[in-house]
Amino acid sequence: MKYWHTLLFKRKGKIRVSKEIKEAWEKAEHCHCGDSTCSPETHRLCPECKKIMIFNSYFMSPEPTYNEFRWKVELINPREFGGKDISENRQAIHLKCSNEKGRHFIRRVR
Repeated sequence: MKYWHTLLFKRKGKIRVSKEIKEAWEKAEHCHCGDSTCSPETHRLCPECKKIMIFNSYFMSPEPTYNEFRWKVELINPREFGGKDISENRQAIHLKCSNEKGRHFIRRVR
């Protein structure tokens, strides 16, 4: 079993991300917000709330502060409910949206 925080690592003084994180990020919808820093590499949309996620705000990045752009990789269908840890079942999502989704998912199952 993989833990997403182990997929962020440091090499030659630079923070690197794993293939799994990059794949989930690349599957997210482009935002086209018009900001001067907006590009497919830096901005994407959360699949739940459709608001901006910023790549450098990945939840295990060295910047410890919480902000509205923080995101993580989660399984769309959790392992506990038969989901597999495969590329097709991973998505980049805001931390807040992931927590809300988890609460609703558990309530629906109970």
